[in-house]
Amino acid sequence: MTDPIDGLSNLTQISANIEVLKQAQLNSTAAAKQSGGTATDVDSYLIQTEQNFSKMLDVLTTVKSDDTGGSSNSDPLAYFSSEQSSTLSDLTAQQNALQLQKLAAAEQSSALLGRTVTYYTTDSLEQQSGVVSKITFNDGGAPFLLLEDGKTIQVGAVNSVK
Repeated sequence: MTDPIDGLSNLTQISANIEVLKQAQLNSTAAAKQSGGTATDVDSYLIQTEQNFSKMLDVLTTVKSDDTGGSSNSDPLAYFSSEQSSTLSDLTAQQNALQLQKLAAAEQSSALLGRTVTYYTTDSLEQQSGVVSKITFNDGGAPFLLLEDGKTIQVGAVNSVK
C-alpha cells in the first residue's frame, strides 16, 4: 500500500464485495424457499466470507515498494508514524523558540530589578512609579514586573527608568 488512499479504496471495494455476497445469499435463500428446496449452505457462505476477509486484510497490510525502486517499509502505518514524528518535532521546535524568547525577555527585564520605573496605569491613565522587585511571566511568556508595593505591571507600560 503506497498511501492511505489506496487502502481506503481497497477497503471500500472489499466492503462492496461483501455486500454483494450478502445479497446473493439472501436471493438464493429466498429462491430456495420459493421452490420448496433447502437454503444455501450457511457454512459455505461463512467460509467464503472469511476467505474474502482474509484477502482484504492481505491487500491492506501488503506494502508495495514505490515505483522508483525504493525500499518498502514493513509497517503499514509508517506513514502515520512519520507524520506524528514530524509534528512532534515541530512542537518541540516551537516550545524551544518560546523558551528562548522568554529568556531574552528575562535578560532584558533583569536590568530593571531594583530600579524605579515610571508607568501609566491602565485604568486611570495616571503616571505612577515604583521599585521593581521581581520579574514574572504569564502563560504566553510575556514578562511582567512585580513592584515593591505589590502592583504588577507589563514591561511595555514602563515609560522611564531611574
